[in-house]
Amino acid sequence: MLEVKNLCVRYNAGDSAPALSDVSFSLAKGERIALTGNNGAGKSTLLSALVGILLPEQGSVIFDGLELRSGGGSLRDTVDAFRRRIGFVMQNPDDQLFTPTVYDDIAFGLRSQDAPEEEVGKKVDGVMNALGIAALKDRLTHRLSGGEKRLATLAGVLVMEPDLLLLDEPATFLDPPGRERLIAILAGLDQSMIIATHDLGMAECLCNRILRLDRGRIV
Repeated sequence: MLEVKNLCVRYNAGDSAPALSDVSFSLAKGERIALTGNNGAGKSTLLSALVGILLPEQGSVIFDGLELRSGGGSLRDTVDAFRRRIGFVMQNPDDQLFTPTVYDDIAFGLRSQDAPEEEVGKKVDGVMNALGIAALKDRLTHRLSGGEKRLATLAGVLVMEPDLLLLDEPATFLDPPGRERLIAILAGLDQSMIIATHDLGMAECLCNRILRLDRGRIV
């Protein structure tokens, strides 16, 4: 499903050291990988590179035959194709919530694809019910709790029916009951996942294997 080959990412051309260096791994359909490592190890950087937010300086990311490589002639089309099939839940929900109400935020991706409003309504209601957040439908996004924001951002990704989920520290902002609820929700999903986390208990519950990053390399 996903193959990362000798990936090197540098934030700025003048940086002395790359943010990621010679990273290689593969992910099979249905597999779930935990990314661990200290703060600054490169976990968020790697997730961003897998959806084209950061582009490779060297190496490539291949997803079901589509190759994301810096300098490719059809790079924009490839990035768009990746993002239609890979859902990214960022570490800070405030970076992802930007419309006034929860319903509109979850519906945004479908509407941007010109989906009929009846279809939008059915899919948004379905994912909200599945996550147990139907009561948040008309709430203002900036007035949600941290845990509510986390579930709203997850809903906005799941409604697009991605094949692969990338989750960056998904337990952040959650109290213990909220963390357990999120683990149960993720465990019930069919998607392949890559989860960047410090929470080894969550990794053990959800993932088949762990990759540890240290200073931009898999160790």
